[in-house]
Amino acid sequence: MDMNLKQAQTNMLGQQIRAWHTVDKQALDLMANILRTNFVPPKYTNLAYSDSEIPLGNFDLGEYMLAPKIIGRMLQEIIKLKSLDCVLEIGTGSGYFTALLQQVAHKVVTIDISYDMYALAQANFANNNLPQIEQLHGNAIGSIPSSLSFDCIVLTGSVEIVPEAIFTKIKPRGSVLAFVGKKPITRACLFTKTENGTWHKQDLFDTYISPLLQFPALEKFKF
Repeated sequence: MDMNLKQAQTNMLGQQIRAWHTVDKQALDLMANILRTNFVPPKYTNLAYSDSEIPLGNFDLGEYMLAPKIIGRMLQEIIKLKSLDCVLEIGTGSGYFTALLQQVAHKVVTIDISYDMYALAQANFANNNLPQIEQLHGNAIGSIPSSLSFDCIVLTGSVEIVPEAIFTKIKPRGSVLAFVGKKPITRACLFTKTENGTWHKQDLFDTYISPLLQFPALEKFKF
């Protein structure tokens, strides 16, 4: 790696991610080893480790690569979960967070409504030797095979509410990590399903991230 980028990565880990309360060693090691530069559009390589969202190509879709500090906090929360046999990511983007998930979960399924994002991530997975990630293209509501259920579902963009259909795909003791709300604030929330089927909601932190594209505002899940 270019020495300037290497220093930028070091600064990212120390000044952005740690400063935002990501202290889990496994999370920090993964973010040091899985290079963001391999997943950003080439014209943004010099911004790969900046404290900002990065536009994903010229697709005019409003899709962005999440800032490193947000990725770090999300990864840390997922690593804490007891079972990660099968994880679903809604919103593949460039595939960077997918690549991180693949290091901590037995199986990762990822879906994006944009074919451009699907193709971008597919190329990135091939270039980074990640053939084991299962990719889907389509709307998360209705495009997930009915036979699949998950230990964790991660929404990488914000939603005003988490549709009930998402919760029905979770195994007992599984979790949903979602950003709930709209401008100017979205709240990272962890919803965990107990053994008897009830749900516990934990508020993690406030921030703002862009909404998922065309995500349906369906009936709110009743806890």
